Amino acid sequence: MFREIHLPIIGSPMDRGVAAAPKVADLMADILGWDQAEKKREVDAYIGRVAAERKSQTEPDDDTAEAARLGAPEIRPPVPIRGL
Repeated sequence: MFREIHLPIIGSPMDRGVAAAPKVADLMADILGWDQAEKKREVDAYIGRVAAERKSQTEPDDDTAEAARLGAPEIRPPVPIRGL
């Protein structure tokens, strides 16, 4: 979900879209054919990504911050977008 909508996590409100994630997943599910299990997986992954980004911002140095940020793995490989 994070990758598909490219919500900017850094610099966004403190909630960072977490409250909206279930509704966004519902909208995306209609288009992408996700079932309930996939929607839950996507929302959970997004919430994990936000948590990792928040943690990275509290780390004392860039290396530790990057390690924290990468603590939330991608749930699928990136898909190139035509025209970008």
